[in-house]
Amino acid sequence: MRIYFSMPDELMLLDSMDRMNALHARLEDFLTSYARLIRFEADRWGTPVPYDLLLAGLEVHKGQGPALLSVTDSGWLQLAGSAHNLRRYVSNFSFEQDDCYHYPENPVLDEYIARDSLGLIVEVCSEWVQELEASRLSEHRVFSTPRPARAGVILAG
Repeated sequence: MRIYFSMPDELMLLDSMDRMNALHARLEDFLTSYARLIRFEADRWGTPVPYDLLLAGLEVHKGQGPALLSVTDSGWLQLAGSAHNLRRYVSNFSFEQDDCYHYPENPVLDEYIARDSLGLIVEVCSEWVQELEASRLSEHRVFSTPRPARAGVILAG
């Protein structure tokens, strides 16, 4: 998962379809549990272009009220609200086809999202994610230097 952000309010959460659907399943499990908080770290390697930066991850707080999406001072995307409103919001993290996107705040038919909540594009594009990961591997091969093996550690290829 990668979370792109540009000031003041441009946000996109991107992943492959399989991983986004797995995230959705974990969020659904969380919403039926007694836990109040769950965190998912995001990938922060590479460039955030065309956005300004990559956020540290997604933090979901189960409490009361409408769903409220914000960015914390520590660089996390934070989603808070009642379990009912969060369930409706995270339903947008489930995808039946690849190369697609959802806007959780559109259409707003009632008050399930707070008026001051940030907008978010939730996008799946497995091919784009594979290209990003391939570029990361090629950068790593070009710029990494071999390290001596440490006792008890097996270094593969």
